[in-house]
Order: sequence, then C-alpha cells, then structure tokens
Amino acid sequence: MLGRQPPFEFRDFNMQTDVVIVVGNVFHEFAHKTGAVTAGEVEALDRSTAHTGKRDIRLLFGQGVTTREASVSLDRFHDVAEASNFGQIVSRAGGHLSHKHKDHNTLIGAPEEIAERVYSAPLLIDERSELMGDHQTGLHIQGMLQVESFRQMMLAVFEKFFPLPSGIKAYAVINRMDVSFANFMFPLPADIECTVTELDINDRRTRLAVTMRTLQNRQECSSATLIFTFYPASVIAAKESDMALKAIELTRNDAAVSDLSAVGGILRSLPPREPALVAE
Repeated sequence: MLGRQPPFEFRDFNMQTDVVIVVGNVFHEFAHKTGAVTAGEVEALDRSTAHTGKRDIRLLFGQGVTTREASVSLDRFHDVAEASNFGQIVSRAGGHLSHKHKDHNTLIGAPEEIAERVYSAPLLIDERSELMGDHQTGLHIQGMLQVESFRQMMLAVFEKFFPLPSGIKAYAVINRMDVSFANFMFPLPADIECTVTELDINDRRTRLAVTMRTLQNRQECSSATLIFTFYPASVIAAKESDMALKAIELTRNDAAVSDLSAVGGILRSLPPREPALVAE
C-alpha cells in the first residue's frame, strides 16, 4: 500500500539533514523518488526508532497529510523534533470561508492580508479530498486541485474581507476563470497569493476581479484571473429556481419531439406524426 518493499525501516537520511519531509500516503511514489517519507511510514515507526542520536530534527509536512497523521508524526519523533508548519495543518480554513461541508475538502488555510488588497494562504491538501478519490498521476499535484484551490481562495477572501452586510448569506456566481500552468507543483508546502484588482459594490451585489498565483519554493506554478459576483442567497435562489423550471420545460419539449439514437445517445428529430384516428 505504501509503495515500498521490503517494509520501511528508519533510514539514516536524517544524518544528512535536519529536515524530515512528510507527505500523504497517496504520494508514495514521490517519497520513494526523493527521500521524503509518507505519513504511513512514520506511523509505522516505533517511538524509540526515531531516536538515532541526532536531535533537533525539523518535521516539515507536505501535501496530503491529515491533522491526525501530523499529530502521530510528532509523537513518533517525540523529544527530538519540532514541526515547522504543524500550525498550518491544524488551522485549515473553515467551511464558512471555503463553502465546503467536509473539512478534508477544504484545500486552503484562512487567507491573511499581506499588503493592500493582497492576500495569502497556505495550500493544504488532505489526501481524502474529493478531487483525489480516484488516482494520482506521476509525482506532481494535479492541475484540477490547483484550480479548485483558486476557487476556494476567491470565496475565502470575499467571506473574510468583503462580506455582504449584516451577515447576509452570499451566493457566488463565477463570471470568468482563466488558468495557466507554468511549472509542476509537487506535494510540498505551497502558498496561494490573491490580489484584488477590481471591487465593485452596490446595493444588489458585490463583484470582485482578482489575479492569483500558486508559489512553491518562490517559484510560480500556476496563475489565474477570476471574476466572481456575490448576491444575497435569497435573491439568486429565486432566479435560479425560475431558470431551472424553464430548462426542464425546454428539455421535456425537445424529448417529446425527438428520439434517442441507439448510437451515441444522440437526440434526433422524429418525422411528423400522422393525425391520430379518432373512433366515430
């Protein structure tokens, strides 16, 4: 399961460096290629095994590690290790910022303002995330995880710094999202930087335009331009309901005069119907 045979034994890598990098189990191939260790491998250690005579080890948690796994890693390296970014791992942004119900689907920490209208948050991927439920390709972080992290960052910046007045629940509409990728991002610590380039607020809604980028080892991995509009949920819910009813009516009308092709499931028009014979 962890990608190594024979079973992992504590190596002497910490005799060469004071930093032990721990990544999620799903990134076992990355760990095998680079000398990082997976959370499962650390958990398999006996607490006394990590005492190799070298003290002042620093644990650095990469992507995929859960809060529980980070705590277990600290336990295995008790008395000899400090965790550089443990505080980030246990301080994932709340669902009110990311608009996620399950904590492990939130990909970011809470954003902080680092300059005027410039915000930063750590990327915090939990390997149980909904976007990692199928497979992991290669050694790098998949692009769609970065796209989703941009979306969540936009929501979190709005909710924390530009919320609707009086605590009104907001409904977010994506108007535009352009994403570019420059370099592979690996399952190591990374940050998302968000700059608000346009802020348009009136009595009906709030619109934000932003530019974002992900940074790892001071190198840009991906970037995005986003425009979001935030409406009171009660207003947009009524409009969405009306549009949904119209959409289903059009779909039913199309289905009534079409046939589902056996090849490819394509809707095709039926010939005009003959007038129905009515019994005298």
